[in-house]
Amino acid sequence: MKSYTAIVERCPQTGLYVAYVPGWPGAHTQAETLDELEGNLREVIRSAVVAPKVARSTLPRRIQRLPITQARINLGALVKRVRSHKEYVILEKDGIPLAGLMDIDEFEDYLELQDPKVRDDIRKSNEEYLAGKGRPYGEFLADLRKEEQRKTKRRQRL
Repeated sequence: MKSYTAIVERCPQTGLYVAYVPGWPGAHTQAETLDELEGNLREVIRSAVVAPKVARSTLPRRIQRLPITQARINLGALVKRVRSHKEYVILEKDGIPLAGLMDIDEFEDYLELQDPKVRDDIRKSNEEYLAGKGRPYGEFLADLRKEEQRKTKRRQRL
């Protein structure tokens, strides 16, 4: 059984638990409870492991070049193709590339990776993993649950 490193945080604005697997674009999820987060994270990891194999074998990534005037006429269909088939489209004017289209999930992952803090977190996580400092997810989740129970008990006393 393989193990994966996941970062779990609680969002101060929404109160949701947020988890992601560093260095794995698209491997992120959120939930209201730790149980729900664990289920979501398992599904995300399962999908991230299986999807690339399926994508490589059945859905080759395509990069299409398209004149911007043609893209404007067929924009709805073009966006649907980019979203459902995970295609990339380079928009051109007079043969000169002007812009590119990609699926929003990939774009969000790209933007995340541009954040120096996220890149630093990924680097640190990788170093800790290679140094053997990782913990089994179940053990880590149990610690989080204990912490949550302590906080709940404190609130109940007040």
